[in-house]
Amino acid sequence: MLDILVCPFDKESELELFEIKVKKFDSTSLNETNENQTQAKNIELEESLKNKQIRQTSDNDSTSLIEDSLGDNEKEEKNKSDSNINNISGTNNEGNYDEIIEEGLLFCNSCLRFYPIVEEIPIILPDDLRDKNHDLELLKKWSNSLPEKVVNKALPWHL
Repeated sequence: MLDILVCPFDKESELELFEIKVKKFDSTSLNETNENQTQAKNIELEESLKNKQIRQTSDNDSTSLIEDSLGDNEKEEKNKSDSNINNISGTNNEGNYDEIIEEGLLFCNSCLRFYPIVEEIPIILPDDLRDKNHDLELLKKWSNSLPEKVVNKALPWHL
């Protein structure tokens, strides 16, 4: 994800990531859960067709039914796409574990602005829409984990 994010203030510079709290989870168990859900939907669809319980569906329902009935080749293509999305989003596949940044900070070395990551969500707002008290509170909380350039010189405010 960092490859595609740029500073919204100067619209050019890449953002540097400082991880404060990272959550690792086993991606294989997540994939198994998704596969089990897909299998259950396929069985439900097959039973429905056997019993001729065909009904009029909305576009969303139709799309869902089509996706659920994809063949193995199509599922492989979808998995490749999902993998590409994970690569773009910066998930880390060391072994069978992925990382999610729960708390952290994005920093622009060009304009010196910082953008906090709170509850897995980067808060990238222009200066006039930011909550000064909240940002300063986070800087105080994370000051031991961040470099001096962020704590003492960052914009729009610093300690």
